[in-house]
Amino acid sequence: MIVKSSVKGTLVGESVIISENGSVHADTEVVSMTVGGNFQGKIRASDELIILSTGTCMGEVACKELVVKPGGILNAELSSIKLHGSRQVAYEKLKKTS
Repeated sequence: MIVKSSVKGTLVGESVIISENGSVHADTEVVSMTVGGNFQGKIRASDELIILSTGTCMGEVACKELVVKPGGILNAELSSIKLHGSRQVAYEKLKKTS
């Protein structure tokens, strides 16, 4: 799925690409996501999250692999997903305390 405009709500898919002009405010459950525009919300990417030089990602992120290209902006709470056989287990790297 390629997002070229504005999307709000929930996104579920295999591969989601947010174009440079795209804006997403959503909870997402994907295999792979590439952010070239603006994202705000929650991302659970079972494989990878790529933030391009034109991309901004804010919110909560859980992914197996993370790539932030020079110029890309990541301002999020991060978790790493490790694969054990067919099961996915998320390990929280950063936890906010109240």
